[in-house]
Amino acid sequence: RALVGRRAVYFSYTHGSYADYTLVERNRVVSVPSSIPLDVATAAFVQGLTAHYLTHNTYQLQSGNACLVLAAAGGTGRLVCQMARMRGAKVIAVVGSKTKVAEVREFADHVIAAPSGRVGGPGASSEAAAFVDLVRSLTPMGEGVDVVYDSVGRETSELSMACVRPRGTLVLYGNASGPPRDIRALDLAQQGSLFVTRPVLDHYIRTPDELASRAGDLWRMLRGGNLQVRLHATLPLKAAADAHRILERRESRGKVLLDCGGEGPVDRVAPVGSAQCALSSLEGRRPFVLRSDTANGVTMLTLNRPESLNAMSMAMLRALKLELERVADDRSVRIVVLAAEGRAFSAGHDLKEMVALEATPGGLEE
Repeated sequence: RALVGRRAVYFSYTHGSYADYTLVERNRVVSVPSSIPLDVATAAFVQGLTAHYLTHNTYQLQSGNACLVLAAAGGTGRLVCQMARMRGAKVIAVVGSKTKVAEVREFADHVIAAPSGRVGGPGASSEAAAFVDLVRSLTPMGEGVDVVYDSVGRETSELSMACVRPRGTLVLYGNASGPPRDIRALDLAQQGSLFVTRPVLDHYIRTPDELASRAGDLWRMLRGGNLQVRLHATLPLKAAADAHRILERRESRGKVLLDCGGEGPVDRVAPVGSAQCALSSLEGRRPFVLRSDTANGVTMLTLNRPESLNAMSMAMLRALKLELERVADDRSVRIVVLAAEGRAFSAGHDLKEMVALEATPGGLEE
């Protein structure tokens, strides 16, 4: 009864959400504070809870630890990096290609592009061996990281194991490339008496109190402006097919949400051939959204200013700089247009701040 009439989010393996109403178990629902927009809460909920249990429980990161985060440019990976930094750990982020390096540079101490090939056996490559050597060189005494968070699975599990220090932990929490290869107990001994676990969120929110506690930590991180959550687009429920097409074409650079008639504006669907993304963050209770829309060599960066702000915040500037760095790495982009919506930006001070950003070696000349 405490949730009746209140904004809420839920997590469920069995019940769909393409509907105006749904039936959900009580221990899978938590209320959303009024200070957090529903789109941000929806986008951050499951992956935020996952990142929380990985960094707080599966392996309790602390100052002085070093962790390797695979698929760091993905939704969960970005949050794992951010939470690991909050706990004082050194973060070595691994991304799928060099074009994604700029997307996570702000959240990691080192960013490395994933290698091709395996460490040993059939398909072994010198690139993979060099990757392991590089990761180890970034850790004390070259022993390897304390923990690897691997959501890729089959293609990377052996590589991940080779990067772990003696008595370290390998966390295999995803199957993006398929289930991880079988690991023999003897392999763990030969690699340094390693620990391996395959956790799932269900086992870390077993009771309503545990879910509420973990979600409460997540809401506090969002309210404090410590987490950045990427939103690609919000579409009406009737456009669910368009949402699937965005995913199938691999055009999304963040969460794609479906609006069932709740709060918040509905963005237009990105046209075919364009890439649209949004970066949403919170500074205290003041949300902002940065959208990036690229088509035909032109990138439009649109920053929305909340009514409560009189000037650009540091979080807004950081988000804009990060996106400009990403665009600078995209050779297909020839023109970048900066635009604003919502409350009007001043033509003087704010523009000066944006132009002063050193997004490229020479800065922004025009």
